[in-house]
Amino acid sequence: MSAKTILQIKNLDISFRTNAGVVHAIRGINLDLQKGETVAIVGESGSGKTTLGMCLADLTKYRGEILTAKSVHIRNEKDFRKNVQIVFQDPYNSLNPRMTIEEIVGEGLAVHFPRLSGEETTAKVKKVLTEVGLSGEEILAKYPHEFSGGQRQRIAIARALAVEPKIMILDEPTSALDVTVQAEIIALLKRIQNATGIAYLFISHDMRAVREISHEVAVMRRGRIVEQGTADEIFNNPQTPYARELIGAALN
Repeated sequence: MSAKTILQIKNLDISFRTNAGVVHAIRGINLDLQKGETVAIVGESGSGKTTLGMCLADLTKYRGEILTAKSVHIRNEKDFRKNVQIVFQDPYNSLNPRMTIEEIVGEGLAVHFPRLSGEETTAKVKKVLTEVGLSGEEILAKYPHEFSGGQRQRIAIARALAVEPKIMILDEPTSALDVTVQAEIIALLKRIQNATGIAYLFISHDMRAVREISHEVAVMRRGRIVEQGTADEIFNNPQTPYARELIGAALN
């Protein structure tokens, strides 16, 4: 593991048993994630992108190794859940409709920063909301349904950022948004990364968004990574017919 590598995946396999037999969702994946880097995972529906993200967020069982750098300070499952956060595709369904925005964003603080006072927690919630472009005292007492889709995604990002993770898994974070709001969210994520050095695993079928935000791209098909390289390499000179077809269909 190099000095900048904060997450390393080795020989990752995930399978599920169904009535029709065993389904191999992920097959022998190897992947590194560097500090301050965005690695995009792309592929057609059913390629295993989301399953990989759920695995890295410790939400599904797997075989293989997921290694973190000593600088990430992961000693147990609680540390892992603090340092590896996930933002889902649909912010409406991922935010508890019965909780206020202050409760949603501050929920992880109670677990990972239990020594914070009530005032300190509120101040931290306000700060992270401001960082994602949402400010104003009145926001704290509102509920998710009172916000637009783009604002709800900002709230979801704020909830993840509040616990100061080293890695964020972004599972189709812009697909439920219109084009203008998509661009705003991508710009926001890039600003946050530049300011904090956070690493992103960006799972998406939106090749335009991938091209805008990613440093590295891994192309998945049927549970395997079939091509991997820098964003420039993948977009300008894809080596496999599958990658060429995927990029061509999305950008033409």
